[in-house]
Amino acid sequence: MDPFLIPLLLVVAGVASAPGTGAPGVVPTSGPPSSGRSSPLPWQVTQADVLEAVRSGRAEFAFVELPGAPGVFVTADALKVDGIRVPVTARTTQAVCDFLGCHPTTPAVEDMIQGAATVPVVPPTEDWRTMQTEAAVRHFNSRIDEQVAGRAGLVSCVGKSWVLSNAELDHPGRAVNYGMFRPDGPYNSVSGRFRLWQQPSWAHNPDHWDYSQTCRLVRLDPGAVLPAHEPLRVQRLWV
Repeated sequence: MDPFLIPLLLVVAGVASAPGTGAPGVVPTSGPPSSGRSSPLPWQVTQADVLEAVRSGRAEFAFVELPGAPGVFVTADALKVDGIRVPVTARTTQAVCDFLGCHPTTPAVEDMIQGAATVPVVPPTEDWRTMQTEAAVRHFNSRIDEQVAGRAGLVSCVGKSWVLSNAELDHPGRAVNYGMFRPDGPYNSVSGRFRLWQQPSWAHNPDHWDYSQTCRLVRLDPGAVLPAHEPLRVQRLWV
């Protein structure tokens, strides 16, 4: 099976994908055949390359306990490969979780990260006309790195995540994304504490991608419960 190129979702400053609607100009999720070896990052890296980086130990991530949630650990930043917060599909996020024995986030976890972060950042947006370029991926990362400025600690939500949501049950074959916390966001977060551009949305399938669609993970100690704003009836990113 030919691997598909890493996705880049359409988010424009001042434009959001409303729940249940698609963004214009979504690009195909299939790409040219792989050479059989990992592509240079970040550009033209395949989703298979991302998973291989996790399996080989080349991916960069560290878990920290989420304040206010004993036994709930989240990655301190989005998953990186070669220093780049690589965009991921919901399918890749789930595969990473399956390999590591962890979980995707929920909207409630994302809100908790945003509120507890000791390293706050405001995720940059990119022009949809250039979202499929290496420059967009690099610019997104460099703007975040400038804000992090080498500080250690829990970084706030850097983009959007594929999240567990009961909305999947009413929209089979769709994955739910959430995030893009920004002061200029037109919507309230699920907790009502923050403004953001992407409420829980089921506009995309598990192979959709996006320059800002990064991978954030949750690990639970035995007995710990995954925080959620609803009684969760799903355990995977799509049904």
